[in-house]
Amino acid sequence: MTTSLGQALGRIVHGTKHWTPARLRARHGAEPTKAEVLAQLVQRLADLTAEVEAQPRRTVPAPSSDSTLPVQLAVMAADLERVADRLDEEQRRRVQAAIDEARTRLFDT
Repeated sequence: MTTSLGQALGRIVHGTKHWTPARLRARHGAEPTKAEVLAQLVQRLADLTAEVEAQPRRTVPAPSSDSTLPVQLAVMAADLERVADRLDEEQRRRVQAAIDEARTRLFDT
């Protein structure tokens, strides 16, 4: 993965790993909860990784606790890193868009 994508995912993991369950479940209006945003990012990264590997998409299981979502994100980031050299430009753009959207929803609200 490009350094910037890996760093961006690392910042999200680092910035959310200390959040309480209450903060992760916080909702602002019609926006999804922060836990839902993290779960959506994990799923998008899993889908992109499966695409690169020419594998079927699979639903990422929900963790037993929302507080483990940052760990799940770190694992998915590592999986994506493993296939990073095979990402085409469109896939890189989609990874960056997923990261940018999640970062905005997690930290700008």
